[in-house]
Amino acid sequence: MSTPKSPHRPSYSSTISSSSETARKPHGKERKFTILNGSKFHAYGRDKAPYPLPFDREVLELWCIDHALIIQACSNVSFVDFKGNTPKRCLDLGTGLGDWTVDAAKRWPDCTFVGFDLVDVQIPLFTLHQSIASRIEWVHGNFLRAKLPFEDDEFDHIRIQGISFGIPENKWVWLYEELRRVLKHGGTIEHLEADAIFPILPRWFTEPLHARTRYMSPSSAPLRSPTTPAADPVCTSHEYELLEKLFYEVFENRFINPIASAILPRYFSAVFSHVVSPPVLTFPMPPLAPLEPLPSQIGAPNGISPINANANFSPQPSPTLQIDTSEDVLTSSPSLATPEPPSSNTNDAPVTTALPDARPEDIKTSKRPPSVASTSSSMTSPSSSTSSVVPSLTSSPSTSTSSACDEPRYSSTSAQSERPVLASLNAEESSSIGGVELFPMKELSNLDEHSLYMQLYRAAMVVFATKEAMWEELAEKVVKRDLSLRQYGWGDNDYHVESSRRKFESLMVSYKTDMKVRMALWNSLVQNGWEYPRRDPLSKAEALEEERLRQDILEARRLAKEKELTAFCRQIRLAIGVNIKQ
Repeated sequence: MSTPKSPHRPSYSSTISSSSETARKPHGKERKFTILNGSKFHAYGRDKAPYPLPFDREVLELWCIDHALIIQACSNVSFVDFKGNTPKRCLDLGTGLGDWTVDAAKRWPDCTFVGFDLVDVQIPLFTLHQSIASRIEWVHGNFLRAKLPFEDDEFDHIRIQGISFGIPENKWVWLYEELRRVLKHGGTIEHLEADAIFPILPRWFTEPLHARTRYMSPSSAPLRSPTTPAADPVCTSHEYELLEKLFYEVFENRFINPIASAILPRYFSAVFSHVVSPPVLTFPMPPLAPLEPLPSQIGAPNGISPINANANFSPQPSPTLQIDTSEDVLTSSPSLATPEPPSSNTNDAPVTTALPDARPEDIKTSKRPPSVASTSSSMTSPSSSTSSVVPSLTSSPSTSTSSACDEPRYSSTSAQSERPVLASLNAEESSSIGGVELFPMKELSNLDEHSLYMQLYRAAMVVFATKEAMWEELAEKVVKRDLSLRQYGWGDNDYHVESSRRKFESLMVSYKTDMKVRMALWNSLVQNGWEYPRRDPLSKAEALEEERLRQDILEARRLAKEKELTAFCRQIRLAIGVNIKQ
């Protein structure tokens, strides 16, 4: 079968293997970047392209994590079951590095691909095998300001992922209408988006870290900077509430809804037919990793000393979720709290200054659904009747045979011996439109539990990447002498851009350092056969200080409220539809 040729569009830049042809091509803003504090941003104005994240390599690779998760769990590049009749021409909107396009080209040998993105950061085609590169084209442009540069009915499948951070809410229907124009009658479209979530570190976790002069990890052992602003514990819910507020304001002030899972089904189903959108897929915060052993303990069996074993330093299972078909909020068994040491008085009432984690329902632009698992009572799309032009929008039995309803019911007595729940479906919100079986919950639950640490890393890296946009929001408050900054440690002499930038940088470094302790990626490496990180010998005073820190962490963890231990760090929403033209 001959391979169809990709149409040539000389007015749009494409990455090609011939350097001479590249030299003859005019290039626009897709190859121009603004360097700001070492990060690479697009050259469009904020009003023309409000996407706030940089195009640094470590940021672009975040979406590769999602792609790898889908491949590992689904053994496929698409959630649509084409029943052997794979697409012939596919558009990947928001292609990023283009890793999905390259992988799909390997799996669909009779299909040509167009990867469309705002800037030219894709994998150079000359690095690929000719049989793959000849069927891929990189096209660049700003779809918020102009129509897509494609013919009507050009594609029979469209795939979208990771564009919600740059789409104002009043542009969603317009964009979907454009995609409907270029999609053939009977063509399929799938859209996968993750919410922008600020991972919260509650005070029961951060206060012991900051009470001592050293951190737990030797790789992140600088003193807490004296310029780090101290939030008022009475007026704020956690130490990094200011950063959380700035993070969500980045999106709100661009008219971007950070909780795409709340709006995706509504706008998507307004344009496309036969829509299915399963409940939100949520990933809980990972279990608390064991504290890193002291240098004298690294040579001990399993790196755990007797004091560690008695205090139960090993990671506990994350909350196991009970399946409930009622509309009441589902309960979790408190399996994460560390048991009291034998000498503790179990009759003492817990006293803690920790406050509940801030929830995204506090965001004015949307209401976030609760992070509990249930897949019963999913709605069915009114237009979900079968059609001869409609391929199956459900996963084949070979790739997904179970849903969250297949998960066993756990009791609090058995929770300690169960594996952590790695992912769950949330059907408490009312926007679900069938398709529960699209997410392979059985395969997801069989993933290594340490994958949750990578999910937390994925969420935290988005916050770190939004740093410069967050600073813009703070700088505006400083110029306006916003009095709300006082509860976050701003004094009369701090309402200057230079002083505030130093405080902001110090706060970001502190959050990043604490988050590294919470992620404990060293623990995942050790569990996979790597040696413990090398540590320098400690003086007697330093060793005593670390032991005190360890006891404080244990005590704080024991007194933590259950809802602080059952938060989630990521939410993902999927929508699949068919283009039915009159």
